[in-house]
Amino acid sequence: IVAHRGSTTTLHCQVHKDSQYGVITWARLAEGNRPYTVLTIGDTKYISDERFAIEKPIRHDNWNLRIRNVELDDGGMYECQATTHPPQSIFVQLRVVAAYAEIVGTKDKVFNSGSRLQLICVLTLATSKPDYIFWYHNDRMINFDTNRGISVQEDESGSTLTMINVSVSDSGNYSCQPRDMRPDSVVVTILSERQAPDALQDKTTHTSGKDIVQLECATLLISLSSILIRISF
Repeated sequence: IVAHRGSTTTLHCQVHKDSQYGVITWARLAEGNRPYTVLTIGDTKYISDERFAIEKPIRHDNWNLRIRNVELDDGGMYECQATTHPPQSIFVQLRVVAAYAEIVGTKDKVFNSGSRLQLICVLTLATSKPDYIFWYHNDRMINFDTNRGISVQEDESGSTLTMINVSVSDSGNYSCQPRDMRPDSVVVTILSERQAPDALQDKTTHTSGKDIVQLECATLLISLSSILIRISF
C-alpha cells in the first residue's frame, strides 16, 4: 500500500467468517534499530499514538488498521495476526511518499491587461485528494474572491485557478498550497498595454504591423534620396 505523507490510509485484514481466529492483533515488524511493536489487541489500542486505530468492523471478519496523518517514518511491514494454533498472519507493506504541488509551465508568466489568466496546479505522488487546495495571491487566500472574477475548479489530479479581465494590480506571486503537501508558486506579470496574445509565457517584444509599414516607408525614402543625389551629380 502506498500513502502520501499527511493522508489517512487503511491496512486491510480480513479473516474467514466461520473460522475460530481468537483475538486479532496488529503489529509493526522490526526493521533496523526499530523493535517489533504491538499496535492493537482486538479493537483496543496498545500504543499511545492516537493516529492508530482499529476501524470498528461492520462485518466482524474485517479488522482493518487505520493510520491518520501518515508520516514518512510509518513506512514498513505490518502484521495482522490471528491467535489460532498455530498463529496465522497477513503481512502488509506500507510505503509513504512525499507528495507535492506543481504549477504547470514556466515560473515567470506574462499576461495582457484585460485577458484571462489560468494557472493549473497538478498534485504529484498524491495517493488521495487533500482536504483542501488553497490558492494565494501574495499573502491573500483567493479561492472565494468571486467578486474579482476568480473561479477555482478541483479534481483528483489537482486544481485550476481562472481569473477573467485581469489588470496590472493582479500582478504578483501566486502559490498553490494543498494540505500536507509541498506548495508551488509562480510570478505573474500583467502588462498595462496589449502587446501580445493571451497567456504570453515570455517577455519577447512583438513589433506591430504599423511599425513595419513605417520602417519600410522610411527605407524607401532613403533609397529615393540616394538616387536623386546621384542624378544631380
